[in-house]
Amino acid sequence: MIQYKNHLFAFMACVLISFSHSVLAARHAVIVQYQHISERTPPSKSASEEDFIQHLDYLKTNGFTVWPLEKIVSRVQRKQALPDKTIAITFDHAYISVYQNALKHLSARKLPFTVFVAAAPIINEHQLYMNWQQLREIQKAGGSIRTIGIIGSSFAKP
Repeated sequence: MIQYKNHLFAFMACVLISFSHSVLAARHAVIVQYQHISERTPPSKSASEEDFIQHLDYLKTNGFTVWPLEKIVSRVQRKQALPDKTIAITFDHAYISVYQNALKHLSARKLPFTVFVAAAPIINEHQLYMNWQQLREIQKAGGSIRTIGIIGSSFAKP
């Protein structure tokens, strides 16, 4: 329950803060970033499948427009207006839980999304990450694949 409340609070805070001032509506969007969609992964980096479904339902119920990240970036770079409540859905690291637990819900709703891939775990066939075939299936389902480098490490140093 605590995981659900914390994750939902972070999601809602991001959405509510971003859209609280209509003067900003012309040139901004929210980018929602997930890592794992699972109850078996670290709670600080995870949303359960049930929470994820609730997030998607919230977006639909509250009139959000889900666009591909590339379309949002292109519009912002060209200083073109975006519809109010525009949002992009992204996933970092291409974890297998995204393929297993999120893809079916995004596909059923025909929502675009972006998966950022670190190549090393895919090349090394790490079991917690998608494989190349699964990434191709992501693309066929309307997802886009982007890179975060070979290992996807953080630039921050302690």
